[in-house]
Amino acid sequence: EKMMMGDKDVKTRSACLSSPLSAAPRGNILENLETYVKQAREYELAVTGDTNESLALNYGVLMFAYLLQDELQLCHMVWRRIPAKVKKNQPFLETIWTLGKNLLQKNRNNFFIHAKTAKLPDRLTQFLQYLVIHVRKKMNAFVATSYKSITLKEYAKLVGFGVEEATKEAVGKGWRCDETWVYPKEIVAKATEAEILPELDDLSKFMMVLETK
Repeated sequence: EKMMMGDKDVKTRSACLSSPLSAAPRGNILENLETYVKQAREYELAVTGDTNESLALNYGVLMFAYLLQDELQLCHMVWRRIPAKVKKNQPFLETIWTLGKNLLQKNRNNFFIHAKTAKLPDRLTQFLQYLVIHVRKKMNAFVATSYKSITLKEYAKLVGFGVEEATKEAVGKGWRCDETWVYPKEIVAKATEAEILPELDDLSKFMMVLETK
């Protein structure tokens, strides 16, 4: 009877808990990442063993939240613990992990290519949009602090744009640009941006050799 009561308590608890995506994301996702992570982890524990779409969406939120926090290893850990049946029934989870794996491998060009073709549930598309913006801002900051000049084609790959869009991106930042080269100058971030976008002083962690399968 004690076990039966325990099962009942778990069901009751899972019913009371709301999935982070019980409603469409509101406001600035970046400002609520810690809340998304907390709710997603609680929901995962409450519905362990379930294979429904809500749990799959929950895993998607958790992986995206970790990617937006630059916690690539934590995203990898989430991917590895997702039950095989859930992965099989909800292939969009592998799509998210492919994005994470591209970032782990520092292959930003592939990241942007996969991001453009990614097919995700409607409730997760906003997370992807924020992630693309986040990665692009980080790459712009990297270029600004690492290059006095860079070819336009190489810059376009780093920020996930075609040559024409990349030119507009560079000019919009006040950088000098011609048909072949971009001449960056260091970006001075506003205080709010510095809080949202982590500094690049931890880039060394991207160099770690990690299992990505």
